[in-house]
Order: sequence, then structure tokens, then C-alpha cells
Amino acid sequence: VGTADVASSGVSLPGSASDPGTEGVADTMHAGGASDPDVNAQCTAPELVAGTILDNAYRVIKRIGGGAMGPVYLVEHMHLGRRFAAKVVAAAHGTYPQVVARLRNEARVASSIQHENLVDVTHLGQTADGALFVVMELLQGHDLRHRLTEQSEQEGSTWLPDAETRRISREVLTCLHA
Repeated sequence: VGTADVASSGVSLPGSASDPGTEGVADTMHAGGASDPDVNAQCTAPELVAGTILDNAYRVIKRIGGGAMGPVYLVEHMHLGRRFAAKVVAAAHGTYPQVVARLRNEARVASSIQHENLVDVTHLGQTADGALFVVMELLQGHDLRHRLTEQSEQEGSTWLPDAETRRISREVLTCLHA
């Protein structure tokens, strides 16, 4: 893609591209910033095992990350063969009607906006046990947190070069304008 793909909490930096079906890069896959290992511990949803079928359309391949809302899985559309990320809402969150309503609303809004810097939401469904899940475009790359850590390790500062900061800011703003 070559531009920053902005999701609710993740930015895929230059050189990133939509995943054509590559396995083995779980540490760099994102669905809204889904691969932060520190955040994975917050997930309280039961694990979906490989082979689980979601809404008679998506086959779970493996877990690729997680966040405060729940785990994120690499899934494959059974009829199209295309891979996506599926974010499952943790059971604790799914019991709160306002959280469920917010997730449904965010999925509807995100799926209605077509922009190169916003992750594409393609499906909203429920697992066999009733947990909500959102299927979205699978991105390959690094989020902004990773880039800042990299900058800190290389240059001793988390301040990005001015040109890079302007480019990222411009891409985020064009997405917000959409």
C-alpha cells in the first residue's frame, strides 16, 4: 500500500501491504493494532481453536493477537479463500449492553467509510456461544508504537523525523476527514 493504514488504534507504516495470505508473521499482523503482546494478557474470551467455523463462512486459522476487547484471529473465508482478521469480544465485555451497542455501531460506521488509510470492516457476527466478532481487512506491517520503539532504540529518542511525522499526520487527518 505504501501509506499508513489507520485503524482504531493501529497504524501500518510504509512498506506495509494488505496480507495476501501469508502465515508466520503474527507479530506484524494488525487488525486495529491487534498484535501488542502487553495487551494480549487482557483478553478474557475463551480461545477459539483452529478449524472453528464462524457464521458458516470463516474458518479460524490461529490467534494473532488481542486487546482490551478480546482476542484477534487469522481467519479464512471458506468460499473465497481470502484471509481476514476477526476480533472477538471478550465475554466480560459482551455482557454489557452499551459495549455491544458501541461495537455494533463502530463496525457499521467503519464499514461505511471507504478510505485507503482505514481498515476495512467486512462482517459482524456471533460465535456459536453468542460472543460478538468483527471481521476486518488483514494488514501486514508495524504499528506506530513499534515504530516509536524502533526510533528510540536506534536514535535514543521517540521523536520521529519531521518529514515522517508530517506524512503520518497527513495520512491520519485524511482518514479522519473521510
